[in-house]
Amino acid sequence: TTDGDKPVVSIEATTPEATEGAADNTLAFTISQNNVSNFDTEVSVSLGTDNAVDAADINQISYTVDGVADVVITDPTEIADFLATGSVTIPAGSTFTPVITITAKDDTIFENSEDLVLDIDTDTDFASVSPTEGSATGTILDEDQADNAPDNPDNTDDPINTTDGDKPVVSIEATTPEA
Repeated sequence: TTDGDKPVVSIEATTPEATEGAADNTLAFTISQNNVSNFDTEVSVSLGTDNAVDAADINQISYTVDGVADVVITDPTEIADFLATGSVTIPAGSTFTPVITITAKDDTIFENSEDLVLDIDTDTDFASVSPTEGSATGTILDEDQADNAPDNPDNTDDPINTTDGDKPVVSIEATTPEA
């Protein structure tokens, strides 16, 4: 037998980079299906295996719901729950594409960029997951500047620069003035 017109669902990181502590601090993931269905398509969302982000790195998750107000999650426990067992629905007869928006939390940790990987799954009686688009990756960047060259007008070593980020400052002070 074949699946005929059964929809195939996919996920794409439509805004694949966010910078914590900056105006562009959100990632966006869009879930879609290739065919309209007579059945609701419930899509499960969870963190992927190559994920470096956890709930503590996230300030807010919101997702669109067809015909009603967006769902907004700010409680850390609820954020962790959504990342473990979240779901969104594409209503029957609809071409609606749910969008999950993740707002990075600004922290005071100097760190590498972190990948946030979302995997999707669905009830195979009503849809299938694309074998090549069942996972999507967004990257949360630390707010430190990448260009630290002297010719950079926003050099992070500039003491009046307010976008220096979380880079630690190390100082040494002699406790005895003579050796």
